Amino acid sequence: MLSFTKARRRHLVLREALEGAPDETMAVSIWNGVTGIGGGDLISQAVADTTPLALSTILSTDDVAAACATATLFKAFGACPIPEDPPAARDIAELGWEHLLETIKERRVAGAGGGHDHSFAWVTAVTPEDVKLNQQKLRRIGRLAARMFRTLKGVKAHRVPNVAEEIAGVTLGSDFHALLPHEYALWRAGGVLRAELALRLSEGRAVQYAKEGISRRHRGALLILIDESGSMGGVRDDWSKAALTALTWMAWRSRRPVKIVHFSTATRVATLRPGSHRLLERAQLCFLDGGTSIPLAFNVGRREMADWHRQGVNDADIVLISDGDCHGVEDEAALSVELEHIRRSCYRLFGVAIETQFPELLQRACADCVTITKDDLDSDHKIPGVAGAI
Repeated sequence: MLSFTKARRRHLVLREALEGAPDETMAVSIWNGVTGIGGGDLISQAVADTTPLALSTILSTDDVAAACATATLFKAFGACPIPEDPPAARDIAELGWEHLLETIKERRVAGAGGGHDHSFAWVTAVTPEDVKLNQQKLRRIGRLAARMFRTLKGVKAHRVPNVAEEIAGVTLGSDFHALLPHEYALWRAGGVLRAELALRLSEGRAVQYAKEGISRRHRGALLILIDESGSMGGVRDDWSKAALTALTWMAWRSRRPVKIVHFSTATRVATLRPGSHRLLERAQLCFLDGGTSIPLAFNVGRREMADWHRQGVNDADIVLISDGDCHGVEDEAALSVELEHIRRSCYRLFGVAIETQFPELLQRACADCVTITKDDLDSDHKIPGVAGAI
């Protein structure tokens, strides 16, 4: 379980509930009561005493659910006079729990969150009945991930990333896959021109890109930001998790550290060291539901990269997988700030847009940006679009 400070940073619903609050003491007290880590305080004890039994386990073990409950109860207490005795505090807490349960019930009746708004996330609970469904999902992800992995292995050695800092200039050589466009034109022309190019290739005199920094970047870290809002359910989630799996396998081959930021209007971070197959399986089954906040994902990801920097990992590639967009001017401004931080840090960003188009400012920030259509969701042929990240 995260601390209250980290939870506020990682969960948009909690951050927005506390926006402009002059004193966070009450919110911290409610968080302690929700998570079961505090006692003695009037409000904390009232929250703990009234916690619905059906929610007690998930609230004490999952910070996404705890953040939603804390935000809801904070609003309930904020709308009432400050209680001076335990019965009054319990009455307010019960009103808050009633509102939270009603919201969860509405979500279950309506289905998954819209994904196009800032609705709060609520973790997908796993029941014994879900085990068979989970096994089927893992098999689907595994089959598609294996195809993606084979494709990535095939393009890794030959790809010339479209990133300025990796192309140092022009030189002469014999690497067919690094040829300049006009040399490819000679090859396509055939006949005498192709024969001439073949001769120059054999003698190492063909005009090609000079590349630097490839081996250094292969040892860098990999950060994957994966959208798990309500609209990403079903086959979109299967494709995304397969891509996450294939990219992780490729990174592990090079002993690269991997972090995953699962996001909607909440975030959950997983660190996958080479060989952490159990954690990878957990990441494949994770789903947060709720709305979408791409700026939140970048903000949390940037803090995770700062942790890497303190550990001596100074180079990273970022892959964003989402079907989302910015919600209004404020989101677009927040995204602009986050992308500027990435630009200054010289991290490379790769975008995967699922059945949508990213905002222009996000597309411009990407070294490569690929769009996955409905017809692409059962295939691996678009995965080379993020090959530069590995």
